[in-house]
Amino acid sequence: MTTFKDVVESGIDSISAYQAMLLPGTEMATNESIAKYNIVSKYRVMARCFGDYDWVNGSPVRISEIEQIIVSTSTMSFEDYLEGRRFTLTVSVFYNDFIFSNFFGVLKSFGLSVFDLLQRLHVSAQIKLPMVYSQFMKETKGELWDSKEELDNFIKQKGVLDQFREGVYGSNVVFKNRALAHSKYMDQIIDLVYEEVRQMITNSDTVLVKSIDIMDFLNDMQMAHKAVGTDYLNTKKSLSVSSFYNIKEILPGAIPVQEIKKYNNEQKLTIKHDDAQKKLLDNRIRIDGGDLLSQAKLLAQVPLKKFLRRTYTN
Repeated sequence: MTTFKDVVESGIDSISAYQAMLLPGTEMATNESIAKYNIVSKYRVMARCFGDYDWVNGSPVRISEIEQIIVSTSTMSFEDYLEGRRFTLTVSVFYNDFIFSNFFGVLKSFGLSVFDLLQRLHVSAQIKLPMVYSQFMKETKGELWDSKEELDNFIKQKGVLDQFREGVYGSNVVFKNRALAHSKYMDQIIDLVYEEVRQMITNSDTVLVKSIDIMDFLNDMQMAHKAVGTDYLNTKKSLSVSSFYNIKEILPGAIPVQEIKKYNNEQKLTIKHDDAQKKLLDNRIRIDGGDLLSQAKLLAQVPLKKFLRRTYTN
């Protein structure tokens, strides 16, 4: 977790955590290292790395790229591995290239730790979003095989490769379950973030002293974040919000500021996709479809915040 904390607190807004692989020819993959560090490994098909090929006399050959990853060592149990994967999902759902990037800067200006917030969300999200985490754990465990030969034989069975193409197997389980969370539970995700932020402020001795208006500001930001992110693939939605605060400067797409400002007059905002976003989203949905796997593929190629609605002053 130390590395996660260092990267988050450095301000980098997208984090990818990869599993350690045993690569043939490297020192870590030698029998001596495996014995010394009590390395246990399993095998899985790399995401989207499979296919049918006609090579010999027109006979189809089923091929996949299989990687060998470390799932436990003398200092890391298999449960530790799974917990690391769960936290990777939490970071992907609540932090990476997401709706709160500018908002996190405001929290930092009040001395609140974004990493502490992620740790709180990691606990509460598993309670409030159990379907997302249970599905992720099922797929994380299910993609692992004890031997390369067993996995290779499984892939060669009739109909199995079709299931890989359909996403039953072989997809990026982090992107897939992130897409599930954002498409089905965006309101709950936003509510959960604000619930934890309010609790952190309540527990702080200094935040309310610095800004007596912060709770009202949070109410308006929560409403605006829902307008920006809920049902974000729907380009036909146009929503209006009003606030006495500078929420436009803190929503995605704005040049980030860290200061809360309160105006004398209420600001009225329209939140909608711009023409370029509409064209991109409508074309991708037309070509790829709008199902969960298509969304996961899209998120693997383009940062999510490019699809979030933009804010305009009326």
